[in-house]
Amino acid sequence: MPALAFPVRDGSEPAPLDHSSLAGDTPAELAPTIRVGDHVFERSVIDTRNRFPVPEEKATYRRRVITDVDLARDGSSLTIGFQERFPADESMVATLHFTDPEWRTYPPAGMPDFPRSNAAPGGEPDWSVTHWEPERVTPPPLEDVTDLTVHRVQGRGSRRLVNHLLIGEPDGLIDHRLGGVAKWKAGFIATHNGHPYSVAVLAQPYSYSYDGAREELYVTRLANHPNRPQNTSSWMLARLRDWMREHTERKRLVAIAGVDDNTGVCYQAAGFELDRVKSVSSKEWERREGRSAARQDIWTARRYVSSV
Repeated sequence: MPALAFPVRDGSEPAPLDHSSLAGDTPAELAPTIRVGDHVFERSVIDTRNRFPVPEEKATYRRRVITDVDLARDGSSLTIGFQERFPADESMVATLHFTDPEWRTYPPAGMPDFPRSNAAPGGEPDWSVTHWEPERVTPPPLEDVTDLTVHRVQGRGSRRLVNHLLIGEPDGLIDHRLGGVAKWKAGFIATHNGHPYSVAVLAQPYSYSYDGAREELYVTRLANHPNRPQNTSSWMLARLRDWMREHTERKRLVAIAGVDDNTGVCYQAAGFELDRVKSVSSKEWERREGRSAARQDIWTARRYVSSV
């Protein structure tokens, strides 16, 4: 397979082309940024729904392989040829240099970086993926945390929605380092006017081998949008305690801080107490599929506990 002109990454991390060297977006300037054999991904919306507090779109992603890059002799136009798709012009290439939702250079969640050798063209998930995801609208800046409403999301499709938020949807900015979750006790989204500003996940203890484990739940994910109000994390943790108090018999809420040198400031602000500190190797932490960022060999893990 020929080398790509740009990296193809997991759908959890937007990877627009590097356009810093472009003086403009003329056909002649755009043509060298792509080449025959590159894979690009086309998105089309086929349905919408409002089952959860965050509006969703049903989107189909199709892998497109570039077969021809034809720049007119006078540089006035650019034609891009594909396998099993009508040609596109320079406007399509221009969108690849930004996080435009209709065309992108990286596969969506659930689609491999490259199709398997025995995968039939057009087949799922190698060449096509369809799923529900948050509506592609960036939440506007919000000033007051009391304007937020927290919702427990449950039922079919709820974990997929939360995972989409944790991997950066709808605009790539929530993006928890550890990505989505495979299981949970409960998932929560804090919204205002249908826009997601914070997402959290509660889970059972990893082990019941220690005394008191059956009296605890863990905050395994807590991630916010940059446009959130101040103190959103501590406000969200208070809402999680409220929910535990009303809907469970658990007595303690536990959080582990340490990923990306996080020392747990938000837990301290929310009234959690530091229970213990230990050093752990990175292999003891869940690795995010498709993530290529360098990881520390040693983490300082801090266990915070709050009574409910």
